[in-house]
Amino acid sequence: MTLSDLASIGSFVSAVAVVISLVYLEGLLSTQAFASFVASVKGWTARAPGIRAAWRQFRGLFVSEFAEWMDRTLAEVAPAPPIDSFAQWRALVAEERGAETGAGR
Repeated sequence: MTLSDLASIGSFVSAVAVVISLVYLEGLLSTQAFASFVASVKGWTARAPGIRAAWRQFRGLFVSEFAEWMDRTLAEVAPAPPIDSFAQWRALVAEERGAETGAGR
């Protein structure tokens, strides 16, 4: 497991904790915020093999309703090869630097 995988797992766990606490506090989570959470889970979280493995490991720490929802969501999304987030970030920084030098001409 790479450092990137560990960072993704940490981000995922903290996001889940926030969503659960907002839902628990009498529906303070708006429909749009929940839709955004669902999109992020389906868009990248559920595709990462490291996150999927972490879910299997820590599933028992969550309430059954959320665990069942997460199981269904993971079943809907196929795993994808791991993404090197740091390499992506470096490439984006290089693009931004290129845009800066191009704009200054």
